[in-house]
Amino acid sequence: MSLIKILLLVDWYYPIGGTEVFILHLLQHLPESCDVVLAVAYFGLPALDLSVFPKNVTVVQIPHYNNGGVIRQLIREHAIDVVHCNQWAVTGLTGFWAARKEGVPVVYTNHLLLPLLYHHQHPWRRFLNPLVWWFYRFACNQAAEATAPSHMVARALQAHGAKKLPTVISCGIDTTRFQPGDASAARQALTLPPGPIGLSVGRLALEKHLDILVQAWKIVIEQHPSAHLVLVGPAAQGAANSEQEIEGLIKELGLENSVTCPGLILQNSATLPLYYQACNVFVMPSLFEAQRIVTMEAMASGKPVVASISSALPELVEDGVNGLLFKPLDVDDLAKKLLEILGSPEKAQKMGESGRNLSLRHDLKNTAEQFIAVYKQALQSKR
Repeated sequence: MSLIKILLLVDWYYPIGGTEVFILHLLQHLPESCDVVLAVAYFGLPALDLSVFPKNVTVVQIPHYNNGGVIRQLIREHAIDVVHCNQWAVTGLTGFWAARKEGVPVVYTNHLLLPLLYHHQHPWRRFLNPLVWWFYRFACNQAAEATAPSHMVARALQAHGAKKLPTVISCGIDTTRFQPGDASAARQALTLPPGPIGLSVGRLALEKHLDILVQAWKIVIEQHPSAHLVLVGPAAQGAANSEQEIEGLIKELGLENSVTCPGLILQNSATLPLYYQACNVFVMPSLFEAQRIVTMEAMASGKPVVASISSALPELVEDGVNGLLFKPLDVDDLAKKLLEILGSPEKAQKMGESGRNLSLRHDLKNTAEQFIAVYKQALQSKR
C-alpha cells in the first residue's frame, strides 16, 4: 500500500470525551502506511502521554485561534495528502480554509449534533444553533468525503442540508481488550461488594441524566438491598458543579453506601475493562449518544444494556435481544427494566452473549479499514 500522509485536526486532546477517545483508537489502528500528523488546539488533563501513539504519528500543538496559517504550514512541511477535520469551532473552519488554500482534500467527521444536545440548555442556543447547523451543512458539502458515527447523525445532517448522506463508520472498539471475563476476580481487584452491580461510564454531565439513574437505583435496592451502582467518569469539562449535584442527590436519597463514584478511569488503563467485567448490567440513561463507545464496550464485555429510547442507542440495543430500552427520563420505567434484568440471570446472560456477537462488527480493525477507504476516495476526488 502506498504511503498516505494525513493531517488530523482536533480541538481537544484525550481524555476529554468520546471524540478524543475515537481519535486515539483510530491512530493506534491505522496501518504503518499512514503517516499522521495530529494537530491539537487544547491538551486535556492529565498531561499528554505520547507513549500511547505509534511511531507513525507526530503530535503537535497549534494555537487556539488564528491557527489557519499554522495549519497551512503543517500541510506544506509534511506534504499532507488529506486533511481530516473532526470539530467545528477551533480547528474546523480554519482547517477547511487551509486545506482549500493548499489544494488538499478534506475528510470531515461529524461526531455529534450540538443543537440537539444543548437545545434546551444553552442560553445562546437561538443564536448558536443556526450557526452550528450552517457549519455542519457547509462542512458536509465542501468536504471531499463526510462521515458520521451513526445512522441517526447521518440522517440529521442530510435533513439539515447535506447534499449527500455521510458515510456511516462506527467509532469502533477493541474487542480483544473489552471481552467477557471473570466477574468475581474483577470485583475482588476493584474491591467491589458481592451483590448485583450496575455500571455507567461517562462524564458526570447534566446531559447524561445520571440523576435519573440514581433515582431509579433507589427503587432497585428496595428489592435488592445489596445492589451497588458504579458511576465511572470525571466531572464534565467546564461544569464542575455537575459532580457535586450527583453526589448531593446520592446523599439526599441515602444511597451513600449503595453508589460509588471512582472518578476518571483512563481509556488505556487496565482497570477500565475490569469494571465492565464486574457488573451485572450496564446502564445508559443519556438522551443523546451519537458515538455510543462505552455502550459498545459493555456489549463487547458480554453485558446486557439498559438504554434510553433516544438518539443512536436503539441502533445498538435491540429491545429484548441484547438489552432493554426504557422511556427517556422515566425513572419508574428505568427501574422496572433494571429489575427485570437483575431478576433474570439466564436472560441477562443470553442478552450479554448477543451483545458480544454484535460488538464484533464494530471492531477497530474494521473502523480503520473503512477510514483508509475514505481517505483514498478523497484522494481520488482531487485527481
